Amino acid sequence: MSPGAIFLKAARSTRNLYQKQIADSLGLNATTIACIESGHKSVDWKKLEAVIAEKLELSEVERLQLADAVRHSEHKFTLPLKTHHDKFYIVNEIFNQLDTMSPTQLDLIKLCLSLERDSISGCPSRVARRAMFKFSVSNHINQ
Repeated sequence: MSPGAIFLKAARSTRNLYQKQIADSLGLNATTIACIESGHKSVDWKKLEAVIAEKLELSEVERLQLADAVRHSEHKFTLPLKTHHDKFYIVNEIFNQLDTMSPTQLDLIKLCLSLERDSISGCPSRVARRAMFKFSVSNHINQ
């Protein structure tokens, strides 16, 4: 389920709205809302964002949360023209293997992406190396 679908379902639930009610206000049908919320239907979140914000009368904080959810719900990614070929390879490998990755693999990728970088060498900092070691040890113990 996409972050947009999670947001929509939560916003609908906190307002005590039925899927039919929100569907009518968005110009969709209840089956479509059910499919979106369950992750069985993809939508153009950019097109729906303004309508959802207006029809659900979202607060400023909720609008920011929706914008973030929409950004993370995009299904297409564009890499800069001068991106190194290794980065293209990594992005494609992650994309191709995403459905088969274990929770541990996903956690490891998230950990790698959150690592601090030494501004001079580009290598992981001491704090980052310690975090990788702790992850490695705790993962080994939990298996």
